[in-house]
Amino acid sequence: MRVPFAAQDSPQVIVRLAGPRESVETVALVDTGASVMMLSRELAERLGHDVADAETIPIHTANGVVEVLHFELTEVAIGEAGVQGVEAVCPVTDDTDRSVLVGLSFLRHFVVTLDFKRGFLVLEDH
Repeated sequence: MRVPFAAQDSPQVIVRLAGPRESVETVALVDTGASVMMLSRELAERLGHDVADAETIPIHTANGVVEVLHFELTEVAIGEAGVQGVEAVCPVTDDTDRSVLVGLSFLRHFVVTLDFKRGFLVLEDH
């Protein structure tokens, strides 16, 4: 399945995130260097996750090791490609960064091609 980039020259795509209470569509950056999905605490709470009770874990980022709240999204979908029970994290404190990263906790379910020349993400079943 081919999904066009939402922004020119950047692997951003429309993603549907589902939680216990709500489902939303948003633009997300495909990040093959991210182990898990990353979203804002505000969005995690909007989806219905009680992140105040979530486990805190350390993750390695480009800026060093940071503590994040760990939880599971009910479902993540890009186009027709959906995965249930996707591992995700959000910042311990709410921040101003509202970006969503699609990491390997979703991508590992597919053969992934980022076609920058044509501006597409290609997801194929294993």
